[in-house]
Amino acid sequence: MIGLRIMKQPPSHIPLLDGLRAFAVTCVLTEHFGGMLAAVNSWGYYGVDLFFVLSGFLITRILLAGTGCFGRDLRTFIGRRTLRIFPAYYLVVLLFWLTNYANTREVIFSLVTYTWNYAESIRDVGPFYLWSLCVEEQFYLVWPFLVLGLRSRPRLLALVTLGLISLSYSQLIWNIIPVISRYNYTGLPNRMGSLLLGAFATIVPVDRYLPQVWYRSRMLELLLLIALLWSTASLRFSVVPFHVAAYVVAGLCSLCLIMKCTHGSFAFPVVNTVLSHRITREVGKISYGIYLLHLPVGNYFRNEIFGPIWQMIPFEMLGPLEKLRWHSWVLSFPLVCFISFLVARLMWLGFEQPLLRLKDRWFPSHSAPVSH
Repeated sequence: MIGLRIMKQPPSHIPLLDGLRAFAVTCVLTEHFGGMLAAVNSWGYYGVDLFFVLSGFLITRILLAGTGCFGRDLRTFIGRRTLRIFPAYYLVVLLFWLTNYANTREVIFSLVTYTWNYAESIRDVGPFYLWSLCVEEQFYLVWPFLVLGLRSRPRLLALVTLGLISLSYSQLIWNIIPVISRYNYTGLPNRMGSLLLGAFATIVPVDRYLPQVWYRSRMLELLLLIALLWSTASLRFSVVPFHVAAYVVAGLCSLCLIMKCTHGSFAFPVVNTVLSHRITREVGKISYGIYLLHLPVGNYFRNEIFGPIWQMIPFEMLGPLEKLRWHSWVLSFPLVCFISFLVARLMWLGFEQPLLRLKDRWFPSHSAPVSH
């Protein structure tokens, strides 16, 4: 870390990160609607964790690329984040309240104040999955002050970040602060390690120190895949003592994927092709809306439309295909993904995108657009 300096060039849009965001939201969809695909691996945990690492990486890039004026950069950051996050979130919360989805009215205060991740009833009523958005918002309220305050002292900022990462993962693994152990899954101190892993990769641009073989070796990418599958399987089954290390391994896998995307190079060309495909990037661009809407939309479609139709099919007359009776997810899962994409796309075009155009008018940034 000797000679470490914050680089001031404006961050550019990284197309492959849109594809990686699409992968993250697909992991979440797989967890909730993927049937047997989610039986062995904890894809929901990993999808959220990947979102965390991505957010920490991109948010810190934005903060470090500012003009140098603390007040102006803070105002610009908060203003642009507010327009990006609040309108869609509060629109969905309002719809939940109007329909009383998952008894939302009982916990509406926690939802509108972004404290839902600490609610006592989080696993009993309300849209449980919104806890991750509360963690991110709480992170946005604290992290900018630390980054902007210490960006002129990059070594200290890097050391503080490493210390906070160690503290967070130590809490997950060893419960070093018993009073907050109940929030190991949903609390900010407990889960900030993943957000800060991404941040650290921006503060100390680790991709510059990786040898070129890292970007060319198929063997290293196969090992990365094995590590990812192992960590998600360990988290699914909580195999002691392996699952404790799986928290860190999952975060490091996400960080490696981000470094690959930032460099724009995977040894397996098919990965580049998939992540850079127009459809994949479009899914990544609206992944926030997909995440907000996928569970209520998917549950309604599966329970009220798909389920009754599926029950009417005379499977006993289908011969070898009769076994499909017990695997409706084979058809319902891709349909839920498609419908979630359509609904989120409509919200993007009719609601999110018009508001996002106000960012440059009200809170102009001197940096190039970042993929976030």
